[in-house]
Amino acid sequence: ETCLISPPFGNYFSHLSATRIRGSFTAYPRAGLIWNTMKSFRKIKGGWINKIGLRNCGICNVTVDEKSVYSLAAIDTNDWLKLYKRFPLQLSKVEINLGCPNVSKVLPPSNKIFNLFHETYDTVIVKVAPTQEGYAQACDLIETHGVNIIHACNTIPTEKGGISGVQLRKHSEEFVYNLRTQYPNLTIIAGGGIYEESDIDRFAQFGADHFSLSTAFMKPWRAKRLISYANNKY
Repeated sequence: ETCLISPPFGNYFSHLSATRIRGSFTAYPRAGLIWNTMKSFRKIKGGWINKIGLRNCGICNVTVDEKSVYSLAAIDTNDWLKLYKRFPLQLSKVEINLGCPNVSKVLPPSNKIFNLFHETYDTVIVKVAPTQEGYAQACDLIETHGVNIIHACNTIPTEKGGISGVQLRKHSEEFVYNLRTQYPNLTIIAGGGIYEESDIDRFAQFGADHFSLSTAFMKPWRAKRLISYANNKY
């Protein structure tokens, strides 16, 4: 589908004409989802901020379906291998989340693990941070590991949490444009502050192939309208 529903909203909302991205899931459960959401998820000028910090039930406790994309994140050295071994092999779509700003460190997979994911799954998406470091990381993954789907971008890192919404869109637009200019054949998923049809059009003009919605689901009727618009036009 043209549109994807990004976490955390992909965990709770579905649409027949959009793909859910569920997660992000870590190798082991990380308690405190409800508390950290209530404590940190706030509306700010030009967006939203959260410091949920990859709180989730752990990959072993996930009920899976074949349509969804499953976002995975590692916070310890050996987590990627554990995630790979524990993730159901019958599924074909994974997203490697390298851009979460709300944990002390998100570790990228080793060359060997990247190869395992590419050999095993039909679709491997990599989500990166909207920073210069995130862009350099994306370029390295494309050139070194043959990554061909980039999700731009994760939330803006700040001391108080990750910022999404309109503030993020400005970063994501430049990110998408630079990626498309440098890698014409890359598949790009664009996200961040998509609230109006014109936001989808701008991302498309900058070179996006797909569009991810997240805080648009704070008003589900608006998200439904955007999905219909994107599917009909792109």
